[in-house]
Amino acid sequence: VFIEATVDEVLHTIFEAFVLVLLVVYLSLGTWRATLIPAIAVPVSLIGTFIFMAPFGISANTISLLSIVLVIGIVVDDAIMVVENTERVIDEEPDLSVPDAVAKAMSQITAPIIAITLVILSVFVPVIFIPGITGQLYKQFAVTVSCSMLISALNALTLSPALCAVLLHREEKSQKGLVPWVMRQIDKGRDGYSAVVRRLVRHSSLSILIIAAVIAAAVGMNKITPSGFLPDEDQGIVMVDVQLPEGASQDRTIDILKQVFEVVHSHPAVQNVMGVAGHSMIGGSGANFGMMIAGLKPYEVREDKSMQIQALLAYLQPRLGRIQGALVRPFNMPAIPGIGSASGFDYRLQNAQGETPQEMEKVMFKT
Repeated sequence: VFIEATVDEVLHTIFEAFVLVLLVVYLSLGTWRATLIPAIAVPVSLIGTFIFMAPFGISANTISLLSIVLVIGIVVDDAIMVVENTERVIDEEPDLSVPDAVAKAMSQITAPIIAITLVILSVFVPVIFIPGITGQLYKQFAVTVSCSMLISALNALTLSPALCAVLLHREEKSQKGLVPWVMRQIDKGRDGYSAVVRRLVRHSSLSILIIAAVIAAAVGMNKITPSGFLPDEDQGIVMVDVQLPEGASQDRTIDILKQVFEVVHSHPAVQNVMGVAGHSMIGGSGANFGMMIAGLKPYEVREDKSMQIQALLAYLQPRLGRIQGALVRPFNMPAIPGIGSASGFDYRLQNAQGETPQEMEKVMFKT
């Protein structure tokens, strides 16, 4: 349920991002003909990305799909550059035919398109070679973004110019309505930005002070911002680990589990509860161990913060801690199976031939 809900939310986000990108592009370019060219670049780049994901062993998971959401707003940039420069040449040189204007425009921006793509790749490609579990996680993100950018650049150098030659033409642009007003505001913002940059260039000492202040603020914020490897996710399940003293009977463990059941089942977010005596998710197996799995109600029923998993854990911890005769600990499922306090594997090295501790240490590091 958690995986299906997560993928469904990401797919909705992809659709919403695509619609918003088209709306912004239309308001910026002003005509549906010009908007259609970047709009075509999005599915072309995304479909091509999915083709290249399989050889790298990347599935359609939350990380790769979230990177798709990110690149939707990036892959249109190259196509927008082609459209805007072509329209500029068409307006400034009326003697040129549209195909000739496209050819001249492409001769001016081919190198910048390649340069922009290489700059973005220089950021993401090194991420592929990060070692360890961090590299395994971010490799999918880096490969997806890199493939999308390469296909976007190829599209801008081939398909987008052809579409410009077919779809764009000379026309009188209206100065009334929402779109012309938005374009005038964009021009004002551009002119204001240019004026600020010119002033900063003339006062280089002030520019250096501003850059130093920004860097200092970034370093300071990095130090005070909480950090973590992976964020906690509400997966619709809460685990409860129960450990009694050594030598406790299974009947006593079952009595404790009944008390745990009453506490867990009392919260309105819990839908069903299952308990197991004789096994622990953390401590192993034995008569003095127990565990409980609480399935939560569907996400659409638990939209309120008091019904979400963090609130549930805050509710359970003090109440379960008051149970006498056992150590009872509720915890959330790890964000990734195998990475957490209740997953993974045990490693045991046995000395069967009388080796010294130093020799055992060498063997341990080799394995």
